Amino acid sequence: MEKNSGFTDQAAVKDLFDIKKYTEGLTQFISTCNTPMTISIQGSWGTGKTSIMQIVKGYLGSNIQTVWFNTWQFSQFNLEDKLPLVMLSKLVSAVSDNKSEQAKNLVKKVFEGISRIAVGYVTGGATNGEEIKELFSQDFIGQLDSLKESFQSLVNQRAGENGRVVIFVDDLDRLEPRKAVELLEVLKLFLDCENCVFVLAIDYDVVCRGVEAKYGKLSDEKTPNENKGKSFFDKIIQVPFKMPVAEYNIKNYIKSCFEEIGITCSPEELAVYEDLIRKSIGVNPRSMKRLFNAYLLLKIVVTDAVLRSDENKLLLFAVLCLQHAFEKTYEYLVRNRNDLKSYDLSILESGEFQDVKERITDFKISENEFIRLRPFMESFVSLIKKNNDNGISDDELQNLVNVLGISSLTSAGDESKPRSSKTEVSDIHDLNLGGNDISFLQKMIDAVKGVAPDIRESLRNNKTPKVDFKNQNGRGQTFVEFFVFKKSYDVYFTGCDDVFKTPENAEILKSRKVRRIQENSSKNFYIRFRVYENDSELSDLRVLAKACYESFGEQI
Repeated sequence: MEKNSGFTDQAAVKDLFDIKKYTEGLTQFISTCNTPMTISIQGSWGTGKTSIMQIVKGYLGSNIQTVWFNTWQFSQFNLEDKLPLVMLSKLVSAVSDNKSEQAKNLVKKVFEGISRIAVGYVTGGATNGEEIKELFSQDFIGQLDSLKESFQSLVNQRAGENGRVVIFVDDLDRLEPRKAVELLEVLKLFLDCENCVFVLAIDYDVVCRGVEAKYGKLSDEKTPNENKGKSFFDKIIQVPFKMPVAEYNIKNYIKSCFEEIGITCSPEELAVYEDLIRKSIGVNPRSMKRLFNAYLLLKIVVTDAVLRSDENKLLLFAVLCLQHAFEKTYEYLVRNRNDLKSYDLSILESGEFQDVKERITDFKISENEFIRLRPFMESFVSLIKKNNDNGISDDELQNLVNVLGISSLTSAGDESKPRSSKTEVSDIHDLNLGGNDISFLQKMIDAVKGVAPDIRESLRNNKTPKVDFKNQNGRGQTFVEFFVFKKSYDVYFTGCDDVFKTPENAEILKSRKVRRIQENSSKNFYIRFRVYENDSELSDLRVLAKACYESFGEQI
């Protein structure tokens, strides 16, 4: 029988990220600190807060009494204001092990009116005048003191020789923020006891949002509300411990994940995988588990020949990184995979945001996301170019198209159906030119085709009508494109760096204020200038088209 494979969302109990110095240091602090003490384990979703608490709990061993409480399992039910009561009773039961009559009586008290009124007051539910009067009556205060004394007695009995009970409260930040804050308030009200160390998994931002949700905004400005959240956090938490995600040894984690699914990687391959992960999903353990599960599933179910090469397995992994971290970009590439050009990839790799907005009209991406995307695209494009040459060939582009199609099996979106390639038209009169002069566009086409006899044009009606040209020597590379706008055309040239070395060409680029869009290690570049219908002279177009055509011919 084959062993089970795949990665669950269960917390790890082994240190796979090589952060032992942090977990051991936290364990030592918990073992020796003064009490009462409350420590927060801070980190965003999926960064491993539960795992680090489990590891520390294991390090504490049997010498120190520990209690584990998971709020998430109770938040699944509509307990409303009863959630703090359930938590208190659970903690009392766990601390006492329900072995003594005293513990049983205390659990009963928690569910009685004392706790109901007190918790109702904390959570904003005690609005009845008689309940508020009872809350501040001498009798109630005495019973509340008695309740805390009883709990302190249970803690003292459980603490034993080491003189402490460590109570781990997990998944507080999975609760609705207001409820998370209410639970923290109840903890402070009832359980601020000697010999207790509380370790809470809670994110600081959740506390701030919960304080604002419960007490409202103090002003329209952000800072005063943050100050109130910080004050609350500081009042509850004595020691914040931030997850050391920046120190994670993810290469070790990646290696263990591949070994788990039966793949051995060289150090060089691991470095490539690490680079892809860092530039996409980052070092979030939960996100990495999802990524490896998707990769494992495709590795099992897809028998396509395209995945038989190691290069394509790596490219598939890179595509999945794109799928998980940059969903809009991934969906655009999958949706348009039958019409992809090398330029589409190159402009995402090294173009400006404005170029992307103008060039890819149906691609909606924010500037901040584009800034994050570009470093990843540099690594992504380098994997597509198997020959490591100056550009992406038709064969390499088709190979990417095949891998994109395979990857759509694990996509959560509904963009896996490719857009039809039937936007291509056979005659210039079939282009949707709006009010543009068709005779002027024909002159531009003739100017480019006059450079060499083997140049052919392709006409397409997308959101923006487009004419592109290819030459046989350049292995089908697009080297000039016209994008048709109202009364104007954006002309994009593709060539190598040598084009700039000619004084005539350099003067044209300077005089027309041509913007250089791309420059990378392969010496390829893309330049753009705008041509208006009142431009009677097309000599600049001919000169640059010829230079770019010849630069591609030299690449063979």
